[in-house]
Amino acid sequence: MKKITLFVFAFFIISVISAQHCDRAFSAANYSVSHTNKAYESNNTEHVREWTEKAMETFSEVEQITADCGCDAVSELAYQGYEACDRAQGENLYERSHFFAKRAKEKAKAMIIALSKCTNIPLSDIEARRNVGGEPLASENSYDASTVQNDLDVQQEELLRKQQELIEQQKILKKQLEDQAKQVAVLKQQRASELIQQKRIKVNAEVALAEIQKNFEKLATALNCPEALKAARISFIHTIGALEKESLGDTKSYYTLKLNEIIDKFNVSFSECASSW
Repeated sequence: MKKITLFVFAFFIISVISAQHCDRAFSAANYSVSHTNKAYESNNTEHVREWTEKAMETFSEVEQITADCGCDAVSELAYQGYEACDRAQGENLYERSHFFAKRAKEKAKAMIIALSKCTNIPLSDIEARRNVGGEPLASENSYDASTVQNDLDVQQEELLRKQQELIEQQKILKKQLEDQAKQVAVLKQQRASELIQQKRIKVNAEVALAEIQKNFEKLATALNCPEALKAARISFIHTIGALEKESLGDTKSYYTLKLNEIIDKFNVSFSECASSW
């Protein structure tokens, strides 16, 4: 029986200490309510940012205190309030920053109510101990009802914003795909035109090289230079498949190199023949 009594007493002491520790969050929580109220009542983006920046500090303080003392619901609402203020900071349009200030304000109110539940301190006592300005807290039931409607409004507005963003992204993606398709078509047309030029070069270059080779053979025969006749047997035929795999510049380089090869071999061969005359 003594053990049970000691356990109950110890549990009571721990609960009281925990509640007292969480009670420290009321001051910061009240400031969060006040700052978010002023942010919501601001009529320009600069003032919204000013007050939401201050609210971020108090939300962060509440989150840290209540996370340590076990008020997880309060800690989560403090995080959500901080996140809403952070979103308000990043918006350039007043309507958007005001929208997130409204969300932060609602989270601050919900945080006070959750803190009251966690510490078993009535809302009336919380109102009496508030040391910062701000609008009075509504009753829990009336607040819960308004919160549901506000949350629905917030969710609907957020969904509409995301839907508009998706529409804009789809437009951008469609435009990018159209531009890519145009670029592909232009590249295909350019490549087709280039291949036609390559085929024309193939025909003319191979005819010219064959004529050069024929004249060298005649000269080798006239000079009785068999080494030069052997050198004349150089293949310079280029396939259509090879043309399709290379650029116009590559094709020109191929026939230029073949011409140089024929000339170099004939020069060497004739030099050898000339040394024996």
